[in-house]
Amino acid sequence: MRRIKIILATIILAVVLLVVQIIIIRSAANYEPELEIIYSAKKIPQGTIITEDLLLVRKVSLGMVHKHSVKNMDSIKGKVAKTDIEKNEMLLKPRFIDSSRQGEITAVGEDSRLMAVDFKADQANGWRLKKDQYVDIIFVPDKISINNNPGNNTEKDNGIIRIESIRIAALIDSGGNIVDEAGKGQIPSYICFEVDKGIDEFLAFAKKNGRIEIAVIP
Repeated sequence: MRRIKIILATIILAVVLLVVQIIIIRSAANYEPELEIIYSAKKIPQGTIITEDLLLVRKVSLGMVHKHSVKNMDSIKGKVAKTDIEKNEMLLKPRFIDSSRQGEITAVGEDSRLMAVDFKADQANGWRLKKDQYVDIIFVPDKISINNNPGNNTEKDNGIIRIESIRIAALIDSGGNIVDEAGKGQIPSYICFEVDKGIDEFLAFAKKNGRIEIAVIP
């Protein structure tokens, strides 16, 4: 009788251990480690310098972590947002740039103005342009009749206007960063021109009322 009780106790213990082992294995299979990832605490506009009050830390499962996720606040503080970032958005490294790389755009003339215009590749000679290069700006209006006179260095023929010898002050990418030799691989989106007073008003008009082309003397 005692022997039977020992056998039954052994069987029950073995079943209990088996059940525990199954529970442990299932728990391990469903377990996914968590990592601390940096999110935006509020909306961050493009061009904003990142400070600690704009950031928050969240623990997320490993499967939700992007390969470019920011995992350390110190690594992102002081950098500049290349695009608008919404509140509670996971921060990704390619969307930021060092503030020192933003650069500075300067004018040669004391009374000159700087004005940026967005261009497609076919309007800007395939982007084979450089800073400090002088180009002609050709405006083709939506309507033939134009009364605006942008200055003395222009020619008008059938509504088409040419503005000669305009300096390119900078080429700028879609994130607002200067494209230079150090940033090879960046694709320009805008040209920043150095213009006189009056020409800036004309360009503002031209951007909304026709097509602008860049002509270059090889």
